[in-house]
Amino acid sequence: MKRLLVTGMFTVFLLCGILSLESRPAYIYLHTIFLPDVPEAPSDLTVSDATVNSLQLTWADNSVNEDGFEIQRGTASGGPYPTVQTVGADVTSFTDTGLSEGTE
Repeated sequence: MKRLLVTGMFTVFLLCGILSLESRPAYIYLHTIFLPDVPEAPSDLTVSDATVNSLQLTWADNSVNEDGFEIQRGTASGGPYPTVQTVGADVTSFTDTGLSEGTE
């Protein structure tokens, strides 16, 4: 599913009026929201120190506003690739252990 997300600051107006026999004013609801920029994707993924059951992943962190990175692993080309670990913001490496033959 493709997400259509616009970033920036927006002001939302909600104007409501009620007709009644009494003279009551309508009300206006005003709310400003801020949608931060979508983080840039990491790049330059490299694999090193590969053994039969582990490997080291490193990448370039191209963003300043990410919450973290999901490390995903699968056993078939095209997936599924379930998340095996989540690392924090500004982390640029991960050692994946417990691998078996056929892991992608």
